[in-house]
Amino acid sequence: MNIAVFGGCYPDKEYEEKVYNLFKEKFINKDINIITCGTVGTIEAVCKATKENGLKNIATSLNKWENYINKYIDETHLFDNELDRLKYITNISDMYIVLDGDIGTFEELFVVLEITQDIDKPIYLLGNKVKNALDMLIANEVITDKVLDRFMYVDLIK
Repeated sequence: MNIAVFGGCYPDKEYEEKVYNLFKEKFINKDINIITCGTVGTIEAVCKATKENGLKNIATSLNKWENYINKYIDETHLFDNELDRLKYITNISDMYIVLDGDIGTFEELFVVLEITQDIDKPIYLLGNKVKNALDMLIANEVITDKVLDRFMYVDLIK
């Protein structure tokens, strides 16, 4: 199973520790591959925990970020542009996890939603920032019920 994880690359040590602990505790199945941008911050915490648990970490990043790939990555796929990277991720992923992040995290989420709109792959939201932003979009009827049915919010990171 391939699980794509989107999240912030900017350091937030407290949040990173919570994410690390969550992934260290919950992601122990060796048949899971974790797909991320492979860089620093929250994503590095995910990669560290899953690597320690023996899972395979796959980085999908842009050529310009190649020097920022973290040391827990087993395999790297580099792309010239973000759209090609996200198309690749949607082709190989069985589900998605969205952690708190910034504009890049939301870009990843919305492009994946657009590309996979006719495919029923679950999306787990594990963060208050991302949930609050989506609540605003739901309140303003930007997100349809069909899309909304794919989301599951899990308040595991408090």
